[in-house]
Amino acid sequence: AFDTEMAIISLPGGIIAESIKNTRSTPDQEAPNFLHADAECTFDSADVKKLTHIDGKALEPKRMYKVAIYQFLLGGMNEIEPLLSYVKKNVQVPELERCLPAKNLIMETCMKAEWRRIVGDDDLETAFKDLDQDGSGSLCMSEIHAKLLRLEEERDSSKDVSVQLVNLLIQCLDVDGNGQISLEEFSSLAQLGERSAAIAEA
Repeated sequence: AFDTEMAIISLPGGIIAESIKNTRSTPDQEAPNFLHADAECTFDSADVKKLTHIDGKALEPKRMYKVAIYQFLLGGMNEIEPLLSYVKKNVQVPELERCLPAKNLIMETCMKAEWRRIVGDDDLETAFKDLDQDGSGSLCMSEIHAKLLRLEEERDSSKDVSVQLVNLLIQCLDVDGNGQISLEEFSSLAQLGERSAAIAEA
């Protein structure tokens, strides 16, 4: 197999919808350039090529959406239109070295979703103080583990929380690599913004 480096760019809803439609000329079988959409995208039940909703909301053709897409497609691989023409005129394509392999991007997205569950409805500073049980100004593995256990208890779940999950959560935000999360690192969660509609080629 090969790495699938994903570029994160902004595209208008109309370009996304038309590009997906144009790659699905044979909807009953996948073509080499068949663009996929994430689970939060909905297609017309009468026309499986027609994208109607992104993130549970009606598609807005002129609205800009963040997408994750195979970087090589932005340079002309498979010549997907109108994607390619729009990108040539309007998008600075990230260098390949700046694009995450799909596996890394998926893991990062999952870990950030888990962080959102941990934070809940609290503002970030309140959530940080709640997690920082010893008042040290940084979050350690045991504090994050304890919070996850409390969340599972609230769900009446007997599910155990793995050490591996806690390590992945720390790695997601631990910019300086010291194995702990500072308030500054924790505050990066505010940059997550709205969910992205991810399109990628199989």
